[in-house]
Amino acid sequence: MRSARAFRAGGGAAGRAGRAAAAGLVLALAGAGAQAQRVTDAPRILVVSRAAVLAETRVAKALARAEREMTGALQATVDATKRQLTAEEEELARIRGNLARETFEARVAAFDQRVRAERRAAQSCAAALQQVFRAARRRLVEALGPVLEVVRARRDADLVVNADSVLAARPGTDVTSEVIERLDAVAAVPAIDWPGPACDTVAAALRGEAVGPAETGGEGGPEGPSPAPAPGGGSQQAAPGAALEDATAPDAPPDAPGGAPPGASGAGGRGGTD
Repeated sequence: MRSARAFRAGGGAAGRAGRAAAAGLVLALAGAGAQAQRVTDAPRILVVSRAAVLAETRVAKALARAEREMTGALQATVDATKRQLTAEEEELARIRGNLARETFEARVAAFDQRVRAERRAAQSCAAALQQVFRAARRRLVEALGPVLEVVRARRDADLVVNADSVLAARPGTDVTSEVIERLDAVAAVPAIDWPGPACDTVAAALRGEAVGPAETGGEGGPEGPSPAPAPGGGSQQAAPGAALEDATAPDAPPDAPGGAPPGASGAGGRGGTD
């Protein structure tokens, strides 16, 4: 009897232990299932380097190349104008002793207005050219949005983030190369031409057409009247090299060529003849 009771007691204990183990297994499986569900519910994120896309696509490279070429051409025309003005300045200084004071001062004033007008024209063209390239790059950015959405949907992702804001990412989440490839397939390289009328003089010079001096705009143009003659019959106008030195600098693109060397000193500041 005692043996039967002990057997039944042992069997009950074993049953309770088995039931407890089974319950633990159920709870463990439930926890694993919940964890798997949390992993499944985590957002899928893709990484794209926006800077790389806007620098390495076919359109971006074409725009950068055109900008360098056109900015360089503008700088070349500015340098040619400076050389011409320097030669005129030297000639004016050479004939100073052969001219009446009033005639010489009138020539100096006209020359000063010419220098100012050429500088305004160069700055206007540089600013207009920069606006053209800014607009072209804005259109490229606008074309990028739909491409990112196509890649996101194709990969069944929830988010696309900029690589510049990511500290670490699992391999395979960066889709920059795919975005560049798809953007190249849909974005056309724009035709960039010299913006008129701001760059008409530059465009004509590059076509080999003869161009006259820039308009002076009347009494000194927007920059004010010509400076008063200096004592002794001279004039205090700036030298052409100094006046045109930074003609394209304020608005030129970052990859514009460096500044040209300064020009000669002003004609009015010289004394006597050569």
